[in-house]
Amino acid sequence: MNKQKVAVLGGGIQGICVALALAKDPRYIIHLIDKNKSLLQETSLINEGKIHLGFVYALDDTFQTAERMLHDGLSFAPTLEYLVGHKIDWGRISSSRFEYLVSQHSMVGKDLLLEYYHKINDCYQTLKDDDLLHYLGNRLDSLLPPLEVAGLDNFGEIKAGVVTEEKSVNTIKLRRILLEAVSASTSIHTETDCLISHIRRDVSGFRLTGEKSHAAWQENFDIVVNCLWTGRLQLDQQMGMLPDFKWIYRKKYRLLAMLPTELQWLKSYTIVQGQFGDLVNYETSQETYLSWYPSCMKGLSHEVTPPKSWSEEADQEQIIRESLTSLNRIFPGIEMARVLNLSSGVIFARGKTDISDVESELHTRFEQRV
Repeated sequence: MNKQKVAVLGGGIQGICVALALAKDPRYIIHLIDKNKSLLQETSLINEGKIHLGFVYALDDTFQTAERMLHDGLSFAPTLEYLVGHKIDWGRISSSRFEYLVSQHSMVGKDLLLEYYHKINDCYQTLKDDDLLHYLGNRLDSLLPPLEVAGLDNFGEIKAGVVTEEKSVNTIKLRRILLEAVSASTSIHTETDCLISHIRRDVSGFRLTGEKSHAAWQENFDIVVNCLWTGRLQLDQQMGMLPDFKWIYRKKYRLLAMLPTELQWLKSYTIVQGQFGDLVNYETSQETYLSWYPSCMKGLSHEVTPPKSWSEEADQEQIIRESLTSLNRIFPGIEMARVLNLSSGVIFARGKTDISDVESELHTRFEQRV
């Protein structure tokens, strides 16, 4: 049987998952192509790893985003386990439960947020008995455990808190699991340090051209799956396939830090609703994820590709200083955290305006396409 040759462009989590799915079909030989020297290096790695259940999208009054996030969140772990071919010890790579802290400056009132969260939990009750679904290895009775936020009186600018069962996965540890699965597949050939600049259709399929290890490169494929992130629209445009909606790129930083000893009791938190931040305690890691949106968001673009200037790093000391100062208003003492790493990733989404706009499409996700 002649196998079809498939190019999967982009070695982030979407590209890797597509490659692993195709590898289960003997009709395909897959070339997983990425511009970096190794896979899973950019935004798929540089984020908090939250497996969303809909709580952060309370500004979508249609509830369609929460419904989609809930089903997708319950599908995430079963899908990953199917793709890698074995059970995953999710407890080893997961964070503590997320506790949602309602800011006194929230764009949504406390009572409306609580009503929204309970509606999500009611929706979960209709899904929890589905044998095909589970949340990071757990079959939960409720997404809102009967627990109170510990130390709530110690937090500044917070008027309420809710404990949820939502968690993040440690993207560094998840990366290892995914790369092991790619390496174990005899159907996947990895092409790293390979930047694709052009695509065109020909009689036999598609021809890709670009550079590999700074040398000219081209190759023909029967099928091309475009899983790129910042470079996706550039190739889509060459094929006459630009989306029919407005899009927005955002360049966002995150900090990995060691918390002061007196704050190592902290759990994982998302501050709602608006331009606030997150703290993620991965429990089995000494590093804590920190982000304060106004300080860490350093670029907006509506162009086909993000500006080249985004490849230059912003003032790192300023980002760290401003982020810790702002987080210190919520978590007194956190300004003494020791920052181990500051990195940025680019977020692509449907929308015209940033999250400061109540009407921004960034507050919805049900129309996002894969």
